[in-house]
Amino acid sequence: MPRKLGIEIWFSPYYKLPWFLPCPGLVVVHDLNILHSPEYDSLKGRVYRCHFSLNLQVSIRRAAKVFVVSNWTRTELLRRFWVDSEKVKVNYQGVRKPAESHVHPEWDRFRRKKDIDEEYFLYVGNLKPHKNQLFLLDVYGQLPSELRRKYKLVIAGNHSPYRRTIEREIEEKQLTDRVRLIGHVPDHLLNDLYRTAHLFLFPSLLEGFGFPPLEAMAHGIPVVSSNATSLHEVVGEGGWTLDPGKKQQFIDAIVILCEDSIRYEEFRERGKSWVQQFSTEKNAVTIIEELERAMI
Repeated sequence: MPRKLGIEIWFSPYYKLPWFLPCPGLVVVHDLNILHSPEYDSLKGRVYRCHFSLNLQVSIRRAAKVFVVSNWTRTELLRRFWVDSEKVKVNYQGVRKPAESHVHPEWDRFRRKKDIDEEYFLYVGNLKPHKNQLFLLDVYGQLPSELRRKYKLVIAGNHSPYRRTIEREIEEKQLTDRVRLIGHVPDHLLNDLYRTAHLFLFPSLLEGFGFPPLEAMAHGIPVVSSNATSLHEVVGEGGWTLDPGKKQQFIDAIVILCEDSIRYEEFRERGKSWVQQFSTEKNAVTIIEELERAMI
């Protein structure tokens, strides 16, 4: 098909290339989470892992260039698969600049509907075990009572079967009046969700890149994050990165940022400065340059 259509080069923003491709191909590997996450330990999950690994191995061996989104992902790819290290290139994903700071007309209604009309700490991401939401609930539940009274915890993310586990944990910890699971948030309201948060909390155990902390930084929200996998690199000096197994470290960081206005402003400015390096323009230019090289 590519030959019939006169295609000279094939770019896949996903990890797969067609098995029979008569022109140079470039692929993007976003993460290898499927190889690490316990949710794929079932028989069905292991079959899917094999399918994923086979397709990935074929694609990266045949590709003229393999883009990865972090050095951590690059290291894991080279450790687990047969591929020439010279053709595996880190190309950080770009974070869009926030829209103008005016409030969207639907925001106030959405906020009242979701009962987040008070100040809040924010988490944005999928609801899955490796995202470590149960740890986050532990941390929030052990904050000083005055902080819990002042700040709700808002967890935004697409509905999944794991949501029920999170709901049970909220009930057991008697946090139903202070924690809000608000589900999917439309893109046009995300700016306001980030902009009105006090802190962004991200204790994930496994990331190939890590968009949400960078989006929070772009909105000027201080970030307290895990330092696991790619987050040590991507969040870096822009946020407060901590061991996701050490609850007291997270509690202490949250308390400090809530009580020390100087440190709070310091992390606001650090985040806004740090996120500038994750440019959509830079990401696109890198891809275009490699496409041109592959066609020579």
